[in-house]
Amino acid sequence: MSVDYAEGLKIAGGGLGVTFLVLSSLAVVTWLVGFIVQKASARREKAVPAETGQTSDTAKTSKESAARG
Repeated sequence: MSVDYAEGLKIAGGGLGVTFLVLSSLAVVTWLVGFIVQKASARREKAVPAETGQTSDTAKTSKESAARG
């Protein structure tokens, strides 16, 4: 009984390649989802002061002037 090392290396290399491919794909998908969530969150935070009739700049200025007295 002999061992075919070439075929064993081919199978191991294929498995390793598929593993890297799957993990790389998951990393890209995770990054994209995080990017989308951050953009949506920033958009939502920007929209909240606008509902009160203030932009984020005027809300910040009014908070600063209120703190000064």
